[in-house]
Amino acid sequence: MISTETVSDEETEIVFELSDSRETLKLWEHEFDLRLAVMVGNTLSLELVTTNNGDEPLSITSSFNGYSRISDIGTIRIKGLGGLDYIDKVANYGKKRQTGELSIRGETDRIYLNTSGDCVIEDEGLGRAIIISKTGSESTVVWSPWREKAAGMSDLPDDGYLNFVCVETANAGADIINLAPGEEHRLGTIIQVNRL
Repeated sequence: MISTETVSDEETEIVFELSDSRETLKLWEHEFDLRLAVMVGNTLSLELVTTNNGDEPLSITSSFNGYSRISDIGTIRIKGLGGLDYIDKVANYGKKRQTGELSIRGETDRIYLNTSGDCVIEDEGLGRAIIISKTGSESTVVWSPWREKAAGMSDLPDDGYLNFVCVETANAGADIINLAPGEEHRLGTIIQVNRL
């Protein structure tokens, strides 16, 4: 962590930074800076800035793994992905198209392509809508392990899959970011909750 600042009575910003070192260069031979700014208040705002400090081009993917608590995975609806193509990792990475809003009815692991708009998780059980906005991202990942996979996960109760869904602001799949020496990429998301 490099700084913590009270921006207002309702907002606090925390900034983290990671740069290449002898240790990182043993694992990954690239010179870089990562800076993550987290703003907590009535909304949650995240911005990850990746800078290529090396002499060679750098290709990266990145993601904010947004795990949201929900009332019941079988009753929520995810809006904002209708009409978009996605890669279905559960079905052998086949390419499919989303028709209408997304309802989860089994194990789900998808990379939605060419997405720049908001996603909204509507949860009637908790009476709220979680709105996920983004910048610097053209892909969205939606993940739910469902019953069978959750039963094999040591860090999740067997029925834990019922009460969360992961909707990620991402640079994933074909949404790879190529940085020339000295270039930076900004991946951002804002998450807010509205009552239904």
